[in-house]
Amino acid sequence: MSRKPSEAEDGSKEPKDKEEREKAYESKQNELVKMGAMKLVLRVLSYAPGTDSETIRAAVKLGCQLLDGGNAFVQGCMMEYFADPVNNGRKLYLRP
Repeated sequence: MSRKPSEAEDGSKEPKDKEEREKAYESKQNELVKMGAMKLVLRVLSYAPGTDSETIRAAVKLGCQLLDGGNAFVQGCMMEYFADPVNNGRKLYLRP
């Protein structure tokens, strides 16, 4: 079966070059943040018991993936989280 050079085995379109792959990756990061992924990361880091290292490691890993490449939108959302009066002054790793 013949397929277009820009289509993967599963029929989905694969980005052709590095720039397109980076844009697609950034778009996915933004999509996850819009669904609340960064808020989840920050809440886990703020409230997870220190003994729950598996959850904390997973949150850190997700946070790193969301910030990978210096995504300015993700950084802005992170700053907005701390600027929100509800979260203002909340420090990571301090337990209430």
